[in-house]
Amino acid sequence: MQVTCLEEPAFYALVDQVVTYIKTKLQVKEDKWISGEEAIKLLHISSKTTLQKFRDEDRIRFAQPYRKD
Repeated sequence: MQVTCLEEPAFYALVDQVVTYIKTKLQVKEDKWISGEEAIKLLHISSKTTLQKFRDEDRIRFAQPYRKD
């Protein structure tokens, strides 16, 4: 069994290359998740309260894949 050690910057550079390669192979155009600001622009609304109203009324689906700290 061989073990390969990489320094941290080299590891993250390799991960970035792998992600780019996979996105290219699968022809991924954009990420599945968008921010609230991006949703506001795409829906042509002017406030976060309107966005929240749409969520509350089930007019749009949403999920929180990770929490902001």
